[in-house]
Amino acid sequence: MINRAIFVVLLCFLAGCGFKSPAVSQTHLANQFFKTLEYPRIGLNQLSTKRIRNNPNALKDAAMLDMVIINKSEDLFVDKEASYEIARKLKALNPDIKVLQYLNISDVWFYQDTFKNFVKQHPEVLLKDRQGSYIYPYEKSYGKKRYMFDSTEPVWQNYFAARMKRITDQGMDGLFIDNIWRSNWQNLNISEAKFKQIQRGWEVALQKGRQLIGPYKIIIGNSPPSPLYQARDIVMLEGRLKPTKKSLDEYFDWTQRAQSNSQIIYDTVQYDTYKGEKFHYVPEFFLPAVLLTDNIWGFSYESPKWFELVRKVGKIGYPAAVRQRMPNGVLVRDYTKGKVLLNDTNTVKTVILPQNIYMTIDNQLINQVNLQPMKGIVLKKR
Repeated sequence: MINRAIFVVLLCFLAGCGFKSPAVSQTHLANQFFKTLEYPRIGLNQLSTKRIRNNPNALKDAAMLDMVIINKSEDLFVDKEASYEIARKLKALNPDIKVLQYLNISDVWFYQDTFKNFVKQHPEVLLKDRQGSYIYPYEKSYGKKRYMFDSTEPVWQNYFAARMKRITDQGMDGLFIDNIWRSNWQNLNISEAKFKQIQRGWEVALQKGRQLIGPYKIIIGNSPPSPLYQARDIVMLEGRLKPTKKSLDEYFDWTQRAQSNSQIIYDTVQYDTYKGEKFHYVPEFFLPAVLLTDNIWGFSYESPKWFELVRKVGKIGYPAAVRQRMPNGVLVRDYTKGKVLLNDTNTVKTVILPQNIYMTIDNQLINQVNLQPMKGIVLKKR
C-alpha cells in the first residue's frame, strides 16, 4: 500500500498534477548578462524573418543592439527549426548580442505541424468553452484559424517545455514567450476558476522548460509583473508606458515589483502610435523614462529613425546614482558618461548645468535645459 502511494506521488509530480510549479530556484541568473552592459540597454522586439528577407540592412541595424527577438513569420510555434542561422549572422557582426526566439504559448495556427500532428494525437490539449466548443483566440482578427491550448494538461506542458529546450539547444540565447495573459481580456467563455487554472498551467510549463534549458538561457514573458509568473527573467511591456504622469508612476511601480522578484522590465515602444510628428516622444520621454530605471528599452523594426537615434545616443555609461528628485521637482539620474532629466510636473522647469560639461545627443554643448511638462532629455558628457 505504501509503495503504491509513493508511486502515485511520483507520477503526479512528473505529470504536473495540481498545477504546482516544479521546485525551481528563481535566481534569474540569466539577467547577469545585462548587469555588465552600459546604458541604455536596448532590445529589438520581434524582428520578423520576412522583414530580414526583404531588407538587406535589417541584420546590420539589429546587430547594433544588445538583444534581438526573432519572429518566424510563418512558423510562430517554431515547428521547423529555430532561427539559428540568423543568430549566427548577428553574432558574427556583434559577438556579445543575445538572440532570442519568439514562441507563442497560448495557441496554435491550424496549418502548423503542432496542430496537424501533436494536437491530432492529443485532442484534449485544446481548450473548450462552457458549451464544449473549441475556443479561437483573436477570432475577430483571424476567424477560426487559431486554437487555444488548455495549459492545464500535463502532456501539453511537457510538449511546450520540450519545445523550449529544442530551440535553445539549436543555439538561441533564450525565448520571448508571447501571450501570457494577466487577465481574461478577450472574454473567453470559460469560468474565472478555469482561467486561473490556465494561468497556473502557463507557469508550470515555463517552470518545466526552465528545468530543461538551465538557468542561463533568457526567458521573456509579456504582461506586467505578477506573482503568478515567476519563471520569466524579463517582464515585457508592449506599449503600456504613456507620456502621462499617471502612466509614468505606474511604470515606476511595476519596476519596483519586478525588482522585488529579481526580474527586469523590457519596455517596448509601439511604432504605430509614436511615428511621424509624434516621434519626438521617443527621445524626449520614453528613453529618459527608461534610463531613470535599470530596465531595458526596446522597439520594433519599423523605421530607420529608431536606429538613427540609437547611433546618436550611443552609451552613457553606468549609473552613478539612483533616480532622484531635484529641488525644483525634476527627476534626475547621473551616469558615468552622461545625465538624464525628466520633468513629470505640470509646469515648465529650468535646470542649470555645470558649464561646458554636457552635450545633447546631437553633440551640441548645453549649459541650461528648459523642460516642458512630461518631457525629458538624455545628455552626454563631452
